[in-house]
Amino acid sequence: LEITLPQAFLDTATYPITIDPTFGLTTIGATSLVTDASYIRGSLFACSEAGTATSMSLYLDDFPSYDKLLFQAIYLDSDRSRVGYTVEVVTATGDLAAWKTLNISVGGSLSATNYYLAYAHNTSLTVKYDSGGTSAYHTYTYAYPPPDPWDETAWSTHKFSIYCTY
Repeated sequence: LEITLPQAFLDTATYPITIDPTFGLTTIGATSLVTDASYIRGSLFACSEAGTATSMSLYLDDFPSYDKLLFQAIYLDSDRSRVGYTVEVVTATGDLAAWKTLNISVGGSLSATNYYLAYAHNTSLTVKYDSGGTSAYHTYTYAYPPPDPWDETAWSTHKFSIYCTY
């Protein structure tokens, strides 16, 4: 891996310079899925190194006609404990399809291991995914903050367009 930075950036940068790594699916999936509000859904991803989560991003393929509440959460694969979660936001009426990036508000300490990157919302929402992953859901009535632990049920091979920056 080679990264070339302009000399002007290096001359004025604050050292040490860090690059925010990510894990998850950082591309827009080929398939849309309408999800209802009675679940937290997530996909399993490997985090390659330790760090602290700063934000999560989910691709919303939605043109809402009404406001919706949304949050994202990180769950440890081994015991389904909640590692961290984002702020809760309102996706506003008329928002265009786009990545929705939310800052981590609680927790977020990561190790080099597997995590479910999950999302929940209070009304139907359309997201993007690719196949070839592992996904699960947790049945619940929408509430914030998210549950701990996540009592997940294996679901499908969906790999949601969701990722964590740390």
